[in-house]
Amino acid sequence: MDDEPAPTAAPTGPPLAGLLGVLREEPGLLGALGRRSTVLVLPDAARAAALAGLTALSRRRPIVVAVPTVAEAERLAGDLNAFLPQDAVELFPSWETLPFERVSPSIETMGRRLRV
Repeated sequence: MDDEPAPTAAPTGPPLAGLLGVLREEPGLLGALGRRSTVLVLPDAARAAALAGLTALSRRRPIVVAVPTVAEAERLAGDLNAFLPQDAVELFPSWETLPFERVSPSIETMGRRLRV
């Protein structure tokens, strides 16, 4: 008999998905669930964890999160992917043009917006 432990399979799924069980017990998130719209003021480092916890607790879909810049949206989407499956997070792209410009957004941008 060999005293070495059996190799364990590499975990599948998002690396921080295991924390969702802990987040399900967070009183602040539980209190936000029953409301039609909720404003949560959180430090940047806690945003993805709180949003992932709300997503795990709520049956409502979609959950829409608005942030002021494209860079912040991309960063938050990347952070959320550490908690949630890849297909659970969609980034709604900006038009990439100003309203008064006579240039249409790219076909790719319009297609991504329609898909989301």
